[in-house]
Amino acid sequence: MTQTLPDAAATTTATTTARRRYPVYRDSGVAWLGAIPAHWQVKRLKVIADYVARGDAPDYVDDSVVRVISQACIQWDGLHPENAKFQREADVTGWDSRLRANDLLINATGTGTLGRVAVFAEPGTYIADGHVTIVRAKPQDADSNYLRYLLTTTLYQGYIYSVLVSGSTNQIELSREGLRATSFILPPLAEQRAIAAYLDRETARIDALVAAKRQLIGLLREKRAALISQAVTRGLDAGVALRESGVPWLGAIPARWQVKRLKFVAELATGHTPS
Repeated sequence: MTQTLPDAAATTTATTTARRRYPVYRDSGVAWLGAIPAHWQVKRLKVIADYVARGDAPDYVDDSVVRVISQACIQWDGLHPENAKFQREADVTGWDSRLRANDLLINATGTGTLGRVAVFAEPGTYIADGHVTIVRAKPQDADSNYLRYLLTTTLYQGYIYSVLVSGSTNQIELSREGLRATSFILPPLAEQRAIAAYLDRETARIDALVAAKRQLIGLLREKRAALISQAVTRGLDAGVALRESGVPWLGAIPARWQVKRLKFVAELATGHTPS
């Protein structure tokens, strides 16, 4: 029986896992995967999942208690249920596309959207539309959050786009049977959960740093714009005497400055259409 690690132990194991190499590696037996830690396994998705299929074609309405998860809901940073649309009210209890907690959702069509992955964990009634592939992993074999992180790696994204995609331009589609036959790297279940917990924590920390940097960049851009505006409309002397410019939208300017129309201080011409 697999024992689930308590939070503290999971954190310790995950941190150790992320920071050291395992003592023994072995060939995975799958050329594109290479070597893996000796105690890890490789299994095809169809072995570790009870269900792998696309969603349904919804009957859309403006509002309903049944929400629809589409590609717009599945972004690289996770699930965005605020983008959900609505299915006409119906008893969807028996629908395969009715989403359950821990369902793995994969965008299955379209360049730039195909391959985005999220884990479903929303209250309420949801279904997936036909552009989303639903994967229901066997809980005794695989942790959905670990699989989500695995599928977002360059290793698996590269495999998806080089092997599992058919079609051209924006009409590309993810092969369900190809996905079912795809090999997945599987640590023991407790280790999967520990790795996923570590990544949840570390990616959240990095996201917070990115948000803070973006806020700082925004403030610096505002400061830059204000600096330029101050220098070219008031000059470098903060105590200079001002007078009204006579142009309402310009306001006051340094007393010794002038205001002239552009046509009096520059020659204006238009360019030509090149051959």
